[in-house]
Amino acid sequence: MLENTDILIGICENKTNRLIGFIRVLSDFVYKALIFDVIIHEEYQGKGLGRILLDQVTTHPKLQSVQHFELYCKSDKISFYEKWGFTKEIDDINFMRKTVK
Repeated sequence: MLENTDILIGICENKTNRLIGFIRVLSDFVYKALIFDVIIHEEYQGKGLGRILLDQVTTHPKLQSVQHFELYCKSDKISFYEKWGFTKEIDDINFMRKTVK
């Protein structure tokens, strides 16, 4: 999964070098940048680390020419992502999944 991800950004704790925050992006670098796995370790949530990760992705030099940043999230995270201009208002688009394994 990581080898085939276009952009990976992590946040490590200074003292232990333990990974405490993570985000990854798949992109064609023209039309779409799909954000996956915005994860902050439970102990560090509410400290602004998610904001740092989203800011790093939305201002990333390699992603400045994409037309759309996209993601999917649980309902309780919608207000968080709205701060970056994400909306649920995508006409005639449905999230679909096919499980193969």
